[in-house]
Amino acid sequence: MRTKVTIFVSALFTFVVINALLWNDFSASAQAQATLLRRASKASTIAISNDDRFVVMVNPDDDSISIFSTVNDTRTAKLRTGTEPSAVVIHPDSQTAFVANRADATVAKVEGIQNPQPTLSSTIEVGSEPTGLALSPSGPTLYVAE
Repeated sequence: MRTKVTIFVSALFTFVVINALLWNDFSASAQAQATLLRRASKASTIAISNDDRFVVMVNPDDDSISIFSTVNDTRTAKLRTGTEPSAVVIHPDSQTAFVANRADATVAKVEGIQNPQPTLSSTIEVGSEPTGLALSPSGPTLYVAE
């Protein structure tokens, strides 16, 4: 499946719009039952899942993310995502995270963040030094600022 990538350039920033719906390959039935984000979708070095059960944090020093359970306040997983992760945002499904890897100029998709062994399912090149991510309210579009 092909991923649609649209690039907008302004005087100060370049924005890359990734059709996350195509990237994620969500089915039509999943789209119809889509969960809306309960809070604003803006990337940070730390993100909280929509169901408040998980926290994902970027670790630029060792090129990974750490995933924590808020139920028992423990780290449940650590996963390498790419060189110098700088921002993370969690999809409204509370199972998928997108990570901006600044030095690699990529965005990584991590699936199964609720599992003890989440997977790095794919990465996509987005341009130089992505620093910010945001999802549309139901999650079909991922915006990347570089």
